[in-house]
Amino acid sequence: MLREQAIASLLISAEDRPPHAAPFFAYLFDNAQNDATGLKFGSFHTAEVPYVFGTTARAIVSPRAIDRKLERTIGRYWTNFIRTGNPNGAGLPAWPSLATVKLMLLGKSPHAQRPMASERLFNYRLFVRNGGRLSLF
Repeated sequence: MLREQAIASLLISAEDRPPHAAPFFAYLFDNAQNDATGLKFGSFHTAEVPYVFGTTARAIVSPRAIDRKLERTIGRYWTNFIRTGNPNGAGLPAWPSLATVKLMLLGKSPHAQRPMASERLFNYRLFVRNGGRLSLF
């Protein structure tokens, strides 16, 4: 439930940004490590850090080919974002801005997706409009 509230908070805050604001990109990391930590916790908060910094060979007991491939993909996204303010680049699956109500699912097959059903997001918008507060903002 907290994860869903956080995602709703991101989506609503993206909608409230001024039209001239820089694009807002978001992701969900969905790749459980192939070790005791991954088996116990699945894909957890901060699990993407070794992929971002290119340290899966040292951080994961038995990195798989998918881990190395995802590490390269994430590295390219982050490098593009640092250089240009946009993670997209040649040969990468398109990563839309959050204004599209989609975020990037970074896992075995990176792709953009809607993180929740439209009616659920509508209910969160209504909650916020009526004075409710969500977890992030």
